[in-house]
Amino acid sequence: MPLKKAWPALLLAACTAYVVWFWRPLLLQGLVVIDGDAFPYYYPTWAIGKRLLQEGGSLLWDPYRNMGQPFLADPRNQALYPLRLLSLFMGYVDYQRIYVVFHSLLAAAFAALIVRRHCREPEPMLLAALGAAFNGYAYWRILYSSDLAALAWLPAAFFFLMERRPIALALCLSLQWLSGFTPYCLLTFAALAAYASTEGFRALVCLLKGLALMLGLCAVQILPFIELIGELDRPMFLDPGLAFEHSLSWPDLLRQSITPAFLKPWVNQGAPAMSSFYFGPVLGGLFVLGMLRGEGRERRLGALGLLFLLLAAGKNLPGYRLLPFITVFRFPSQWLAPFTLLFALTAAAGLSRLRSRTLRAALVLLAAADLLFYADPRFFNWGDQRYLTAVPDLFKSPNLFDPHYRTFHSKRFIEASRNWWRGSAEDWQLFKAALTPSFGASLGLREAASYYTLPTRRTRAYRLRMAAQPLGSPLYDHAGVRSIITLSEEHVLGSGLIRPEQLRLATNPGAKEHVFGLDGQRVELLEDKPGDLLARVHGPGLVVLSEAHYPGWTARRDGRPVPLELFEGAFPAVRLSEPGSVRFRYRPASALLGALVSLATLIALGIGMKRRQGKT
Repeated sequence: MPLKKAWPALLLAACTAYVVWFWRPLLLQGLVVIDGDAFPYYYPTWAIGKRLLQEGGSLLWDPYRNMGQPFLADPRNQALYPLRLLSLFMGYVDYQRIYVVFHSLLAAAFAALIVRRHCREPEPMLLAALGAAFNGYAYWRILYSSDLAALAWLPAAFFFLMERRPIALALCLSLQWLSGFTPYCLLTFAALAAYASTEGFRALVCLLKGLALMLGLCAVQILPFIELIGELDRPMFLDPGLAFEHSLSWPDLLRQSITPAFLKPWVNQGAPAMSSFYFGPVLGGLFVLGMLRGEGRERRLGALGLLFLLLAAGKNLPGYRLLPFITVFRFPSQWLAPFTLLFALTAAAGLSRLRSRTLRAALVLLAAADLLFYADPRFFNWGDQRYLTAVPDLFKSPNLFDPHYRTFHSKRFIEASRNWWRGSAEDWQLFKAALTPSFGASLGLREAASYYTLPTRRTRAYRLRMAAQPLGSPLYDHAGVRSIITLSEEHVLGSGLIRPEQLRLATNPGAKEHVFGLDGQRVELLEDKPGDLLARVHGPGLVVLSEAHYPGWTARRDGRPVPLELFEGAFPAVRLSEPGSVRFRYRPASALLGALVSLATLIALGIGMKRRQGKT
């Protein structure tokens, strides 16, 4: 077969090999990252979502963390992200393989398509794909599943804005929102708005249409999310000390842009996952060439990229604190998200200005090798499926695992764990052995206090009161806390690693079940599904549901609505004058209204597309 005809197949094989080797621990060895937020938050969230789907299909309420909390309302849970359905048919490792490869190829494909609009040569298209999907910043996103997915939809959104296709743009923005990382959604809109403002009226109209359609399509989650924000134990605008954390220094910005990977000066030792974005000298040099010799549109893209890179300096950039709404999200380093795409596109424009195809191919190979060298598996701790699913000895303790009760980690344990839980592989083994939140929830353990979640004001206040009380306090009983994991007196706080033999498990025999009578009446729990509980009450008095109170909980007595009371400032309750059945159900009006808006948007889209087809 002539080389001219064979090169597409050879190119596909080479690209496949590159993707496999770039993510080799995952794709070749069956390992998943257990570092950063991947193990304590994203894996439990995936496992809980899978369990909720298996238990009845409702993703509205999470009964496993924080004494119960909304699941759909928190975008990071990816409750409506289409790929979540795959979790019903496979384990976490296989799911991660599909998840990571899909999003890497998604970002690469649309970056290449953007370049193809003005240059059909394969070398610039390949360079854009490499720069957008396999740069150092994207590599570190494997620690944060929602970040990885949201970042991958950015090139698609730019492509459809450039094509002036508002419906396709709306679908991309919707999928980016559903993928779970809201700061990237804000940054994507900022980048698209900045680009559209340089393109004229039609681009701005396309963007506004796409945004309006996206808001309608995602209303089923956006409205519950807005409701959640109003219930959170944090202000809308963050303290500058938090908002400006992980601002990049000027030397680090320059070092990671141009220093070769084999010299290894490019990882920020303090917080590499937040501030590492390596591109290297080949892409850096081509970016400069694109800025110098590119056309007007390409230069504008490069200028926008430089603007976002400067914004990543955060507090080190004069005037950054004066920008409006800049404290809505944390970490100025997140401005690197739009920068990575714009940098790759401008570098591809620089490559296209070179006449020699041999030189262009050589530079693409050098850039690919440099990025591949950067992707060092030793950056992270890795574990296999058995590591995730093997049950720790503590979990096998008598009376610990009971679906009707909860577990709580003592204040002493939490204070000690802060010194070790983000460290080495040995630390993660202990993290697992101690059923530290939220890993215990991934096994079906119900937690009274969880990490990495968005606690409401009521939940946090109750947890603080409970932590200040000794075991045996009614606060533990009412929260259904039957087991408390703590430390022996042998461990000295601040002394370093906790040894497994220093873990202690205390039992609270007075713990109440999910639905209990406060006035001594006997309660039979007939149904116990997430967000839907039915009990038969043998006697009058106050009946309490030990799930955190939140807008959307309702109660019915023998099928008739009854008003809710707030017990201990944290739990919904009803007062019965006689025996009967009580059903507690979580059905938030925000989700219902959002679903109606989303459905109406879908219908309007369908009608509009049908009319357009009729005209053509």
